[in-house]
This record gives sequence, C-alpha cells and structure tokens, in this order.
Amino acid sequence: MTKYATVDPTTGKVLAEYATMPDADVEQALARAAEAYRSWREADLAERTTVLSRVADLHRQHETELAKLMPLAYLFLAGPFDKCAIASPSPSSVR
Repeated sequence: MTKYATVDPTTGKVLAEYATMPDADVEQALARAAEAYRSWREADLAERTTVLSRVADLHRQHETELAKLMPLAYLFLAGPFDKCAIASPSPSSVR
C-alpha cells in the first residue's frame, strides 16, 4: 500500500506518513459521514447544544496544545511566506 506524507513546508521535514485508503474504504467513510450529517441535522437543539458545549470544553482543556498546532496548520494552508504572495490593498485604495 502506498503512503503519503505530511511535510512541514518551512523545513521540508516529514512530520508523519499515512497509508492511503483503498477506494472501497473511502466510499465507506463517505457513506458514514453522510449518515452522521443526516443524524446531526435531525438531532434536537438540546442534544446539539450538549455536544457543542463538550467540544468547547475540550478546546479549552487543550488550548495550549491546540495553540501550538495553529501556526503549523496555517502554513499547510498558505505555504511558506517566502513562496506565496500576500495581496493587500494599498492605503490609498481603502476608503
């Protein structure tokens, strides 16, 4: 089975390697996600509130670890700053 790697774009260092999923496993995961969405959509407000409150509690409980991951996650999305263009309006064009 082939693998793909998560690479830190600033250093080129491989952070983790993962086995690729066979097509049948992908289809099964997508079907489970669709069912989970339907279940969530039909859940009453109190149940959803309970779940989201628990997620918020976990975020607060792990805020230090999550804060350390955020800059790395941004780099994966944006790429290294020296390799991407960041567009911003010139001061004269902002009114």
